[in-house]
Amino acid sequence: MQVRHCEECFPATKQSSLTQEIASQKTLAMTQAFWTTYFAAIIIPYAAYIVYVGGDWSVGRFFVPLLPFFYLLFSTGLGDLWKMLVETRLGNWGKAGQYAGAIVGILLATLLFVASSWNGEYGIYIRSFDAGRATQARETMGRWLKANVPRSTLIAVDAAGQVPYFSELPTIDMFGINDLHIGRLQVATLGQGTPGHEKFDLVYVITRQPEYVVIFGTLLDSVKEYERAPVEWTNDPALQKFLTLYRRKP
Repeated sequence: MQVRHCEECFPATKQSSLTQEIASQKTLAMTQAFWTTYFAAIIIPYAAYIVYVGGDWSVGRFFVPLLPFFYLLFSTGLGDLWKMLVETRLGNWGKAGQYAGAIVGILLATLLFVASSWNGEYGIYIRSFDAGRATQARETMGRWLKANVPRSTLIAVDAAGQVPYFSELPTIDMFGINDLHIGRLQVATLGQGTPGHEKFDLVYVITRQPEYVVIFGTLLDSVKEYERAPVEWTNDPALQKFLTLYRRKP
């Protein structure tokens, strides 16, 4: 009697377990759909905004806030693609099909890395222009100014990032992101040049009489009010090639 009772209950238990598994899969699918939609709702408008404003010129930094969401969506897509192609369509091939799918996936990931990262970001901003070394140069310059220049000294820079931060000196942003006059300049060809580098007013900067000017290149060699500062802000030739320090003539 007891054995018969267990035999009658076993199908119900199996049915209940199957129902729970189906419900769990539905819940997982709904959760994945929700977060996928949410992440897409973050990425698409912000990416469209980046395109609308003309993008950026340096190391893809505008896209950094999007990367965590993108990688999560990308990995989810890879998982779904694997299930669709390898487990379903190539599943009939057995282990050979799964191995083939894995090899193809690795090749595609490698091609994407080479095209996007190695020949893209790394090729443009590291091999052609060493952004990391430029950052080190500006940090070194900022620290030197902080240690060797009075706190009230006005300086001007072409990249108002590391140098003002580490020097803690009042600074004129020569590209106008932090300057009302330059930032509000009307440029007829705006949008046709390098993003963030199209507004510039050297005459205005000179009239502000900054004691030091820190720039990439030698633009102020032809400006009579300034001369190259006869100081050694670093003894590293690799850093010296990124920045030129000018001082106002007495």
